[in-house]
Amino acid sequence: MLIAWVGSTSILFITAATLALASWLAEPSTRALKSISLVIFLLAIFFCRQQDSWLEQHGFLDRDTPYNRVLVYTGKEQGTHRLTREMVTGPQGRQSAMYLDDTTELAVPYTRFYRLAEYYRPEMRRMLVLGGGGFSFPKYALAHYPELEVDVVELDQGMTALARTHFALKNNPRLRIIEEDARTFLQKTRSEYDVILCDVFTSHYSIPFHLVTVEAIGLMRSALAPDGVVLVNLLASPEGVSNRFYKAIYATFKTAFAKIQTYAVDDPTDVTLWQNLILAASTRPLPTPTKDANIQKMLDHALPAPLENIPPFTDEFAPVDRYITEFGPRTKNVD
Repeated sequence: MLIAWVGSTSILFITAATLALASWLAEPSTRALKSISLVIFLLAIFFCRQQDSWLEQHGFLDRDTPYNRVLVYTGKEQGTHRLTREMVTGPQGRQSAMYLDDTTELAVPYTRFYRLAEYYRPEMRRMLVLGGGGFSFPKYALAHYPELEVDVVELDQGMTALARTHFALKNNPRLRIIEEDARTFLQKTRSEYDVILCDVFTSHYSIPFHLVTVEAIGLMRSALAPDGVVLVNLLASPEGVSNRFYKAIYATFKTAFAKIQTYAVDDPTDVTLWQNLILAASTRPLPTPTKDANIQKMLDHALPAPLENIPPFTDEFAPVDRYITEFGPRTKNVD
């Protein structure tokens, strides 16, 4: 409860202050010495707050939200040296990023693969995004698809607040932000979407298991238009020591969707590499070839279907935490 209200760092300071005050009251004979210690302690708090303010003014933010510890800082893209604003919530990779010179351009490689929505559903009118983060693709979609309406479900209000203050998220009549659990939303929504983007499976240590089960995927299928598509971003390797999470997700989506195709964001030839994978699930056959060269490059990253059969996740049995900790040493920078 306190973490959501004041953050973990403040809790440590409050606990220390409470113990110091209790000590001061318990032994009044050394009150002068303890008064000096209390003053030093208060000065330490003051200077720590001043340091946080100074770091934020220079582009670095370390903040506890109700559900995450979020780091925001200025970076530089390799190769182009373009300045970016990065969002990190885990020990590896980035959860979101934004170019400082173009706030709607897609700076993170896996988010560019969400453009496959144009290939699967070129006349899309309604999009549902599960997991807002820095709102990278919703901003891009609103800027590039003038007829599209976007609903974003983001549980963490603190993340949405940071997206507004640090990632150029602005109000838009075609954007609706729903601050609640994604499965709760799916259970009660009566809307029908042409595209669903699922971006809640990329944590390195805590994936919401109730969103990966057969029952949850069935809810996604119910919220999808007959010829719609679900695009899912996850971190795994197609083969090797970290493949069971991917294969179980694939098997779970297979229970509700006839057509599934996976794309390796980084390297489709190295099947043991732990990387971003984009899983596209639909009920219709793949569309005809595209004339868009950038989308064709993404289609060329297609992977074959898994050969090994892994039981799908269910509400009764979903060992997500065990599967995602089976990481091997062969990783690159992932997002």
